[in-house]
Amino acid sequence: MKKIAILLSFITALLSSCNLNNSGFPKKVQFGGAGGTRVVEGDETPVSFNITDYNGKGNGMNELWDTIYGDSFRDSIRVSYLWLTASGSLRNNKITITAEPNTSPKNRTLFIHVGVPANFEPVDIKVVQAGGGF
Repeated sequence: MKKIAILLSFITALLSSCNLNNSGFPKKVQFGGAGGTRVVEGDETPVSFNITDYNGKGNGMNELWDTIYGDSFRDSIRVSYLWLTASGSLRNNKITITAEPNTSPKNRTLFIHVGVPANFEPVDIKVVQAGGGF
């Protein structure tokens, strides 16, 4: 009985460290072909961003240390990759996502990986933009 209680405690602790609700951030954001800007809000303040494609290639600011203890204090984070920009502040729980117009008739997808203080794994936001074909 004691082993079952220990096992249940372990499982509960493991699940509580998982990010089942994406820290309140949406799991998917969609844009039309014309692009635009969306502000999304979560339960926690973002401390780092990465933007990647399906293959994991991308750009990002991974280190909160660099943000706070770098050359000068910065209270904001801004990362761009290909057609997508994500920006936020260390003072609130909002992320501004901007997509450039899509001149291709094909849909395109990138992923924003957001570091939040309470999770070991980043929050993932899938960003899908419809084909524009302007």
